[in-house]
Amino acid sequence: MKGEKKGSENTEDPVDELVFKLKWLYRNYSYIFGYYTTASNVIYCYLYHKENSIKRNDLITCSLNNMKGCIKLFLTEINIGQLLHLLWQNIPETFQEEFTIIHRLDKIVKLKDDKVFKYYSSSDTIMYLKTLYKKISEISFIELLEHIDMSQNMAVFKPKNIKYRSRMKK
Repeated sequence: MKGEKKGSENTEDPVDELVFKLKWLYRNYSYIFGYYTTASNVIYCYLYHKENSIKRNDLITCSLNNMKGCIKLFLTEINIGQLLHLLWQNIPETFQEEFTIIHRLDKIVKLKDDKVFKYYSSSDTIMYLKTLYKKISEISFIELLEHIDMSQNMAVFKPKNIKYRSRMKK
């Protein structure tokens, strides 16, 4: 699902952001769901790729100016949430893993619910981490170096003794 939000003080059209700046990276999927907002409207739509451009078809508009529109939005979001959960249970291979990606000068960090993936610019850094984490592995509050992939200059870290709650329940 793709979305674009614009506040009342912003004069840009959220449809421009949603449709015209989107690059189709969704393999052979027929469409993806989307939404866009203006100051007081939430519009759900679907996006599809046709004739080398992204097209949009609006499905439902919810006005936040009155209680009826707010309830309509609330019920629509509940229904979408239930549908997405059922889709995820039945065709999990179509859902991509969620990451928060942070770019730093010498590395890229991908944050997942229960792990941190760090991609370094140098294999020397990976070797240093490997040596360091062997020495400090017994310290209880230091994260665990779970895996190293030298071909990608990547290290995977996992918190020790910390419970986490997944954003996506099975």
